[in-house]
Amino acid sequence: MNPFIIQGYRSKEFFCDRVNETTRITNALKNGNNVTLISGRRKGKSNLIHHILNNHFEHFAYVDIYDVESYQEFSIKLSEEIIKQYGKPTENFLKRISHFLTGLKPVFSFDSISGEPQILLQTIENSNPKTTIEEVFKFLKSEQKEIVIAIDEFQEILNWDKKAEALLRGLIQLYPEIRFIFSGSNRHLMLEMFTNKKRPFYHSSELLILEKINQELYFDFIKGFINQKFKNLQDDIIRIGIDWCRGETYYIQRWFNRLYSLDKLPKIELYEEEFYQFILEKESEFQHQLDLFPKTQKDLLKAIARNVGVIHPTGKEFTRKYNLATSSVNQNLSILIEKDMIEKVEGKYVLTDVFMDHWLRKL
Repeated sequence: MNPFIIQGYRSKEFFCDRVNETTRITNALKNGNNVTLISGRRKGKSNLIHHILNNHFEHFAYVDIYDVESYQEFSIKLSEEIIKQYGKPTENFLKRISHFLTGLKPVFSFDSISGEPQILLQTIENSNPKTTIEEVFKFLKSEQKEIVIAIDEFQEILNWDKKAEALLRGLIQLYPEIRFIFSGSNRHLMLEMFTNKKRPFYHSSELLILEKINQELYFDFIKGFINQKFKNLQDDIIRIGIDWCRGETYYIQRWFNRLYSLDKLPKIELYEEEFYQFILEKESEFQHQLDLFPKTQKDLLKAIARNVGVIHPTGKEFTRKYNLATSSVNQNLSILIEKDMIEKVEGKYVLTDVFMDHWLRKL
């Protein structure tokens, strides 16, 4: 089994570090506080949440709302997660939850493949999704059990309607026995929602911004697993790989998953060649992404990558070197940041996708 997990959460033995973050978030929740967790995409935020919920809480619901477009979708998704957590799908449980969910109709059935009992939710015509969410909370209160609800990509509620923040905040205040983790990858929007005095969620939770994992801790974690498979391991194989991946969790996991899958480790002099072969396998994916942008934005992406990041993107030295029109750089930069193609790391603008960054340098 490959120990470098690239999808989902498996168990704590395959989870690297985050000891301080785990302790801080767990203590906050167990002491009656909600938590706001902010980090860029692909930094291990969601896995940290699963790690905390699976190892420290008996009852919890995790809802990723990245692709949820309305209160209606959210109410169904949240209800489905609650059903999974509370009680087996028996007729008695169906009757109990039906008493609360007047906007959704739970239907008891059996999975056609596994034969296992399951509960499906059907929307009742003209039902109010906001009322449904409150009914879910009332059901949880009636169960008299501690539960944590994690709402991932929380900033997406801003796309539902203008009153989403106030409505949900008002509802949450009525149920202090339910603890919440609000997590999001859009740093600007999340900070605005939770630190602006004029916003409903202002000072409603403990705020934690997730930084990179300590590289020495990551080194030890990786070495422990690779040593189990390969002999005569050179430490530079690990250190260079972490450095290529800019210390970013997702990319480290992807690269070392690939390395672990090989029959033998490449010699240090052939290591870079192996890495770029891995990058080239993603070329069609990267090219498709680039084709979605106009030429001026593509040129800016290529320039930032080939410059290995840039501190002053509108500076004369940078714009002249890569033949960029100064008048359009700021506008294109804002668009690419909004589209999660560029981020600012330690004072430098860099491509968000580490592997695309390497690929563009080779073009």
